Amino acid sequence: MNAIDLFFRFDGRINRTRFWIGMAVLLVAELVSYSAGYSRGNERLSAILELLILYPETAVLLKRAHDREMPEMVVLVYVALAVLFTGLTILGIGGTAEQPSTLYWIVGLPSFMLALYLLVDLGFRRGVTGPNRFGPDPL
Repeated sequence: MNAIDLFFRFDGRINRTRFWIGMAVLLVAELVSYSAGYSRGNERLSAILELLILYPETAVLLKRAHDREMPEMVVLVYVALAVLFTGLTILGIGGTAEQPSTLYWIVGLPSFMLALYLLVDLGFRRGVTGPNRFGPDPL
């Protein structure tokens, strides 16, 4: 699987190694976007860049979820929360980094907890052995 498939296609399966490589690349991209936005004092720019990174992140998460035979809905709920969370910043109703609003915490805490669950489940647990409905075993 090449980088285009890893970051821009939603079908297939990936193993833990490719998952971690993909997540590391996305983490670097997120750090660059944060620094680009915050160095200009613009949280909204950073949030818009975050939305752009969410597409390849979704592709990596879904492929790994396929390998674990996790329902796609779990990943899609995480994506919806991430879009909502980022939207709060873009619309200016999430508060500031120094003083987040109540709505920021209402959306942010469940989003963080689901992200942590996905990171542990997809990052550390072995995938299904053998082929499944999403394709052959990536190992």
